[in-house]
Amino acid sequence: MLDTTKVPARSEAVLEHTWNLGLVFADATAWEQELTALEARVPDLAALQGQLGERAATLLQALTLRDEIAQRLYALYVYARHFKDSDGTNPLGQALNERAGAFVARASAALAFLDPEILGLPEQTLNDWLAAEPGLAVYGYEIEKLNRQRAHIRSAEVESVIAAYGDITRAPYEIFEMLSDSDMVFPTIADEQGQPVQLSHARYGRFIESGDRRVRQDAFKGMYSAFKPFRNTIATALAAQVRATVMEARLRNYGSALEAALFPNEIPIEVYHNLIGTIEANLPRFHRYMAVRKKLMGLDEQRIYDLYASPVADVALTVPYSEAQQITKAAFAPLGPDYAEALQRAFGSRWIDVYENVGKRSGAYSGGSYSTPPFILLNYQDRLDDMFTLAHELGHSMHSYLRGATSPSPTATIRSSSLRWPRR
Repeated sequence: MLDTTKVPARSEAVLEHTWNLGLVFADATAWEQELTALEARVPDLAALQGQLGERAATLLQALTLRDEIAQRLYALYVYARHFKDSDGTNPLGQALNERAGAFVARASAALAFLDPEILGLPEQTLNDWLAAEPGLAVYGYEIEKLNRQRAHIRSAEVESVIAAYGDITRAPYEIFEMLSDSDMVFPTIADEQGQPVQLSHARYGRFIESGDRRVRQDAFKGMYSAFKPFRNTIATALAAQVRATVMEARLRNYGSALEAALFPNEIPIEVYHNLIGTIEANLPRFHRYMAVRKKLMGLDEQRIYDLYASPVADVALTVPYSEAQQITKAAFAPLGPDYAEALQRAFGSRWIDVYENVGKRSGAYSGGSYSTPPFILLNYQDRLDDMFTLAHELGHSMHSYLRGATSPSPTATIRSSSLRWPRR
């Protein structure tokens, strides 16, 4: 069972429950060496500027070299970002992540000529080259997608500025993340047995589902009392992020930030508004459900900290991580031996960072890149929901791993021709 008295330090984590970043780089020294080597590689691609329209072989050379740089760069990013996400209070992780982000921006600016130069070629020329040069076949969909975004790709000079500016526009998100995951200290409350427990993001998720209303209320007030003194700072960071998003949408000739978010993935704006409209049209059904919950829970007044607790008493399930592993393996067994082998590799090769610690990023995600394991971050709390989260993230990671094992990079990772700062 979990120790509920205090949030442990990273140094107290059990090795088998932490991800093995040594699968990417042996240590920070090896990371530094790769960064130096890659910095020397970027000019080789930048030197091809102005030559992509000469012949199909040159375009293929540029795209192949871009893929090599992208794979190596994202491996640097994965190591640095996951190092920081393990413990945001560690200065080394902070430094590596900052340097990785800065290098992404520099490399993106240097290679920003790719998209405009490709779009400068006649569409018929591109089609002829795709048909004549076998090596370009894997880039067919990417070029098709790029052509669709023609109205939103600017000149090489403007694209370079937008890419370089990305090193600044990521700041609001990272400021909030550092404040929330590393600097903020949450109060201690009493659990269901009256024992003192230090609140954390992960523990809040457990207590807000408690069958004891006093625990739910204390957890809610304790969590948000920690955020309250920083509400103006957080609001300012959010406003800065909104301004950055709106600015890039305008620079790329989109009608709105919403269109900029949806158009690259070929999602009509009407789909978004239809979703919102459907929800609004069905609010009476939701209100009826909330009334039933209130009655089942015997509440005179339903508060926000009551919304996550089960309306049916005595249904709490405890699922330790070891048990969750076995249940998950059994659930995925029908998907076949290849899937089962990949799943065992995830558990046995330490792709998963399981429990919370001081400074660890909150929530859960499946990360990694094409050339690295698809690492998973959890903040496991022995709940049924935590097992569901494990299964959910494993689904992402197994897809990434098996896709990467069977597909070349251009088709396994469809993206714009230029590099982009990775976001989850």
